[in-house]
Amino acid sequence: MENGRVGFCRSPRSDCPRMQRFGAGPAVGSGRLGVGVRRLARRLFRGTASKDRRHAREARHKQQALASHKPRVTSPRRRAANPICCRIPAMANLTNPEPLSKEVQQEFEKLRSAHNLRPLTEVDSGSGVNRLSNGVFGFTYSPCEDNFPLFNARDLRSFEGHKPENESVFLLGFLTPEEKETFEKATATTTIHLLSEPKGPATRLVRVPVSRILRHVENSARKGTGLEIERGRAS
Repeated sequence: MENGRVGFCRSPRSDCPRMQRFGAGPAVGSGRLGVGVRRLARRLFRGTASKDRRHAREARHKQQALASHKPRVTSPRRRAANPICCRIPAMANLTNPEPLSKEVQQEFEKLRSAHNLRPLTEVDSGSGVNRLSNGVFGFTYSPCEDNFPLFNARDLRSFEGHKPENESVFLLGFLTPEEKETFEKATATTTIHLLSEPKGPATRLVRVPVSRILRHVENSARKGTGLEIERGRAS
């Protein structure tokens, strides 16, 4: 060790043989500076050791928890009585969509049968409407978006979409009697408020061509005005 460098010595005395051997004075390695460096080194070592012990303890606890975990066993009688308790329910069942009345369901079925539409399969569910084959119907959460996805299960406040054989895409919804009359007879640009489910005075089911939608605004469910659509005139 050269003069002017800090060294570590177990003896704080100035006449330490090791310090005298390397020619270090009493201020180097044996004074306040040497004690402070030794204390800092001990603290760093203790901190690293405590972290290692804590990590080992956490890993040991995880292994013990995994070893003691027992999977839930359901009896055959319970599975037969309530099969839903043994599997994760579908996403459409988690949001609890409001059931439609029998009259409204018959109206939807009538339109599907009139255009020879079939429901989507599990493989096609969630695909963009442009990629789907013709003659299908489904449900969407993002109407009027480019290439919006269609799903095979109805969910809360989801719109029904139709893609018949002529490759056109339609949105189904409910309007008030006044808006439906304006929608069917209008020759210029009109604005309507389409609801995914019958609510209040909006009880008339209509099919809106997506190709004639110029602008749309998705309002919140609290507002209760539905999907605001600006519909262009037929070309």
